[in-house]
Amino acid sequence: MKAFYLIGSPVSHSLSPLMHNLAFRKLKLPYSYKLMEVKASQLPEAVKALRSPSVGGFNVTMPLKEAILEHLDEVSREAEAVGAVNTVANVGGKLAGYNTDVAGVKAALEKAGVKASRAVVLGAGGAAKAAVYCLAELRAEVIVLNRTLARARRLAERLPATPVKLSRRALREHIPRADLVVNATPVGMDGRSTLVDRSLLRRQQAVLDLVYRPLKTPLLREAEAAGAKCIPGVEVLVAQGAEAFRIWTGFEPPVDEMMKAVVAELEGSS
Repeated sequence: MKAFYLIGSPVSHSLSPLMHNLAFRKLKLPYSYKLMEVKASQLPEAVKALRSPSVGGFNVTMPLKEAILEHLDEVSREAEAVGAVNTVANVGGKLAGYNTDVAGVKAALEKAGVKASRAVVLGAGGAAKAAVYCLAELRAEVIVLNRTLARARRLAERLPATPVKLSRRALREHIPRADLVVNATPVGMDGRSTLVDRSLLRRQQAVLDLVYRPLKTPLLREAEAAGAKCIPGVEVLVAQGAEAFRIWTGFEPPVDEMMKAVVAELEGSS
């Protein structure tokens, strides 16, 4: 039986085992998906173990998405551009890194029928980089708003985006002019906070919140009240997991059933 893992710290909250083990069972594949708590100092030893023939691949979460790069034998174009890897395939002991967050964002936008020409991305971390890469591939003009301007500028050195310091004035200037607003910050995970209220949003916009817990974040509630199209983060979560599954197995995963299971779990824990 081949094993697949999620490595990082902390990992106990992850919904990846639920998604992937369901998909393995549905397709009758002799695989299992497990959690592996790995801190940054433990990464070199963990990677050695993960080269084992019994391991088919692994997902990577914080704080290892950037650190893993130097331990891989090859890296996809998307992962190299973004500077972060969240999926690794083990092929005969050689490790190939991918960034399926990019595919996750693209799939979520396509499913919602969103074609943005001007987008605002809130945040400048790994999730923001994946969103910016995807939007740039879709030929959108991208504004990145971040509390730390230097970090937004570093993102813009890698990817085509305009960096702007996050402030109330910047929000008032850029949000109303955007076709798409993407929250790539942790704001909203508490179920109460949002960077953008309904007064800045409009009916013709789409709002994607990469926060998926809670299912309907404060930002999405504000977007709904403004009449904007709402795209919950769970769409990206499941789509990026499905892309990792395809990379590892070559099979099409049962995406609808994965989505139902994840939504049920999130609703049960809310």
